[in-house]
Amino acid sequence: MVDTAALIQTLQQGNIYAAGLDVTDLEPLPRDHPLLNLDNVTIAQHLGSATEQTRQRVSEISVENLWAGLEGKNCYIGSFRLLSKISYDCGTVAAFPS
Repeated sequence: MVDTAALIQTLQQGNIYAAGLDVTDLEPLPRDHPLLNLDNVTIAQHLGSATEQTRQRVSEISVENLWAGLEGKNCYIGSFRLLSKISYDCGTVAAFPS
């Protein structure tokens, strides 16, 4: 988790050399967003997970969670167990290490 305003200020002041971001708190970023005007920022939207192994595991977890939800069991995100079962209202989901 990153405080975007603090990151922008830190980059502008030169307190850190550069930042590489895979995810931003607004997606897509508005064209006038300060991060897009910084020469010391690289944004590669979600490319960190663009491997065959990661995509395969995401698919497996999705199917496992679909079956678990249909059976009324707990669902998982990697090594995190969801605090609540899948809900049909698409509410907020919280997680903690299992």
